[in-house]
Amino acid sequence: TCIRYYTISDGQPVGICVVNFNNEGHSDLCASGSCNPKTGMCQENLKSNTYPKTCNYDYNCLGSNSLNDIEEGSCLCGAGMDGFKYCNAFSGDPPYVNVRSLLKTHLKTDATVLCHTHRRFSTLCLQQNLDSQEMVLYAQSSIESQHSARYQNN
Repeated sequence: TCIRYYTISDGQPVGICVVNFNNEGHSDLCASGSCNPKTGMCQENLKSNTYPKTCNYDYNCLGSNSLNDIEEGSCLCGAGMDGFKYCNAFSGDPPYVNVRSLLKTHLKTDATVLCHTHRRFSTLCLQQNLDSQEMVLYAQSSIESQHSARYQNN
């Protein structure tokens, strides 16, 4: 059985839940994009109480949701001249929210049938559905979602 992207509800099993940079599970099948790697269930997004957030240690970087799920994230050195460290983004923080929203827009169109599975999220395929401003936002948010610390105040 085929399952559409971003359609499995929170609390439902997803099967494969891949741990990302902040110890939070990720699945493009979960409606939220987030899953619990210990249970294999889709979950409400974790998010920082402040984004971006400076930090000194990983334990300064906590992501949580309304169900009181809490996960410790990663505190990494920034590349800006200020010398600060920053917390990586969680799936409920702005970079991931932007990426997920744009991917959902992309996947709702029929143009995705022109791109086979491995190319479905390629720049060439995304350009068929997203305008130039959306493509810029997608590129910036994708990079920041994976390398949050590096791109703060830089």
